[in-house]
Amino acid sequence: MKLLFTISCLLGGLVASSQSYASDLTDAQLCRAGISTIWNQELTDVVIDRTQLNIAHISFPQKVRGASSAFKCVVNGDKIVWGTTFGNWRDTDLDSVIEFTIKDGILFVNEKHNNGSVFTKEFAVTDLVEKK
Repeated sequence: MKLLFTISCLLGGLVASSQSYASDLTDAQLCRAGISTIWNQELTDVVIDRTQLNIAHISFPQKVRGASSAFKCVVNGDKIVWGTTFGNWRDTDLDSVIEFTIKDGILFVNEKHNNGSVFTKEFAVTDLVEKK
């Protein structure tokens, strides 16, 4: 199943557009907020490196080690699916589920764990929209 998901992501076939959920945000911007939530990083430290074949590539610096952490990410409906750049997608039954909603200009990202706990971060949509 993971192979099918990965292939469909690369081909852009099964990746649903987030437009019905977040018309003001791109999938890459939603992924940026998702990675910020999952890794509890400041949004200002998390950057969109590039988007290729519907996959957003996101990173943030590891200040203590002087290195950076890099991830791949897609949006599928109201869910954010991610993995390390060269690792597996975090979409098994053992992985947390990352969901988002937008209400009144606020993006809510929820990381739901198997034990029932939920970690939520809120972002102003205006903070995610790229300034030109």
